[in-house]
Amino acid sequence: MAAIATLAHRVRIALAETNLANEQSEIDLQNKPSWYTDIYPLGKVPTIKYGDTLLAESSIIVEFIAELAQETSNILPKDLVQRAQARIFIVFFGKFSGLLWALVKNQDDEKVNDQLVKQSPTGPYFLGEAFSITDIAAAPFVARLNISLEVGIIRGNIKIPTGEGYERYHQWAKSITSRKSVKETLPMATELVTAYNRIRNQSSQE
Repeated sequence: MAAIATLAHRVRIALAETNLANEQSEIDLQNKPSWYTDIYPLGKVPTIKYGDTLLAESSIIVEFIAELAQETSNILPKDLVQRAQARIFIVFFGKFSGLLWALVKNQDDEKVNDQLVKQSPTGPYFLGEAFSITDIAAAPFVARLNISLEVGIIRGNIKIPTGEGYERYHQWAKSITSRKSVKETLPMATELVTAYNRIRNQSSQE
């Protein structure tokens, strides 16, 4: 996995929550080692190997990990309706390209808050008191957005709206980003800044 990668962060959180035994290999996204592409030609990150099987796509991996740890972890809702609702929000969250970036630009900025209120008015997590695969799917993005705003990676005088209509979003965002499993697997802000600047410089040279 790659420490700076948002999608790989999802898997790290799930592993931290479930305490499943695992071995992790750090992958340089800009220069993937040959051994990695040899065993997985598509080169997607993250990828996990379980027995002789390779699995990719972060949301699938997270749910797979949650299934493995059902007896010791509650990140996968046992209630089938809640499980379906969790999956729907994950799709919703990923469907809107740059949803959180739109949030800071005041575009469709009430969508996330409205979905959270609809699911659980009191919170603090998506399903209420239980931290779940839904929160895991979103936490890496929210955490990186917060860091980007704090250190000025996002240029211009923009910020996440506050006040009436955004209370549930801020409660949720604070709850998921302050979760131990999220904080302990989040790269240092300096690492993220370096990575973002490198990507930005490479893009400008293309």
